[in-house]
Order: sequence, then structure tokens, then C-alpha cells
Amino acid sequence: MYKLLLTAMILFNQCVSREKRTLDLDSLSDTIRVFNQAFAKYDVDLLNDWTTENYLHTNGNSKPIEKGDWLSYLRKRRNKMEEGLLVITR
Repeated sequence: MYKLLLTAMILFNQCVSREKRTLDLDSLSDTIRVFNQAFAKYDVDLLNDWTTENYLHTNGNSKPIEKGDWLSYLRKRRNKMEEGLLVITR
């Protein structure tokens, strides 16, 4: 009985997942787009709200950066951009 119930739950979950897959991908795509726009504009408030307290920023050029240090770095870059000391071309 337990195996039958488990099998039914797995099959049901797969059916629901297939129906929602497109919506989830659209939502993920939209979320990534908004996050990337916030990053490009140095929208520190949105990035702070959208990341967890234990967020680690990583890229191919440096070691992981803790959230507070990353946001501080972005604030400095935003200030330089606003002062005309930094120009972003792409």
C-alpha cells in the first residue's frame, strides 16, 4: 500500500510539474532580468532585498565576496558612476 501511494504521489507531482514548467521558466527568466538590471544600475536596495543574508557573490575573476562587502563595493561603484568617474559601456 505504501509503495502504491508513493508511486501515485510521484506521478501526480510529475504531471503538475510539466504543466507549470513554462510558467516557472518565464518567472525565472523575468527574475534574472530584473536582478541583472538592478545590478547594472547599482540598485543596492533591491539587490539587498533580493539576496539572503548568507549570499556570496562569485565571478570568474575573484574569490567569493560576502553580501555586505559586495553591496559596499556596488555603492562605491554607483557613486563613481554618478560623479562621472565611471562610465559603463555594456
